[in-house]
Amino acid sequence: MIRKIKIIKFLIHQKILHIKKYLFIMLNIKEFLFRKKQLNLLSLSSESKLVLDKILEEGFYKLDSNLYFGSLLDNLYEEAKNLSIKTEGSLKKGKLFLEQKINLSDIDNDSIFLKIALNEKILEIISSYLGSSAYLEEVELIQSLPSEEYNQSQLWHIDRTDNKIIKLFIYCNDVDEKNGPFKFLKTKESKKIPSLVPHYLDDSFVDKHIDSSRVNSVKGEKGTSFIIDTKNCFHMGSRCQKPRLAFIAYYNSGFGYFQRKHDWRKNETIYPNKFSKLQKLALDL
Repeated sequence: MIRKIKIIKFLIHQKILHIKKYLFIMLNIKEFLFRKKQLNLLSLSSESKLVLDKILEEGFYKLDSNLYFGSLLDNLYEEAKNLSIKTEGSLKKGKLFLEQKINLSDIDNDSIFLKIALNEKILEIISSYLGSSAYLEEVELIQSLPSEEYNQSQLWHIDRTDNKIIKLFIYCNDVDEKNGPFKFLKTKESKKIPSLVPHYLDDSFVDKHIDSSRVNSVKGEKGTSFIIDTKNCFHMGSRCQKPRLAFIAYYNSGFGYFQRKHDWRKNETIYPNKFSKLQKLALDL
């Protein structure tokens, strides 16, 4: 009986979120349609088309970091290292194992984090996948800390803030099993997980539905980068014995189930005339 009540509450909650999304679109229909029309102006390279096809098929793609970010990577490592040392960081929504090292209100045009998140090629791929000009919901520099017990995002889950969500990860230190690598299931395997389940799932539950050999673990040297649809791929990570430092950029349609996290227009040191049309749309400028 209790399980039935929980399922009913979940279904009602999901229905309310869908209604909120629809109403937000209707109230901002001009922007919604304008963002979709911008896709007609995109011209993906053959390389970008391959990346897009792979994300459409599997929900994940491991990037060639040097190809997409080049010399920006060294600047990212330096700034990430400085912030990890100098900044105490704020806990992520009460998660004792995660610290956010970036204060979004301090981001300006020259920020290395913004430069990477607004990479034109990356925006083109993500926009094509989303079916609308990508909106940059948030940028993060996350320090994952060792913990004795696993909870929240250290357990299997999908993000539930929009129909499709893309996150760009770049490791800022070498990551092996002891650093708590990002782990995920591709979209095909993720669909085998029942939909009416709690938000966070332990390993034993997932093991009942998925062969452990289908779990993908992203390990690699500093600079390892990838993009993943965290709405349609079950994932988890940060099960650390040693700290892990990662840059994460979070994109969606801008018309999700919840209010946009950060109003980039309030950043007084971000100047719209410095950006392309696609970059302006990512920041809603």
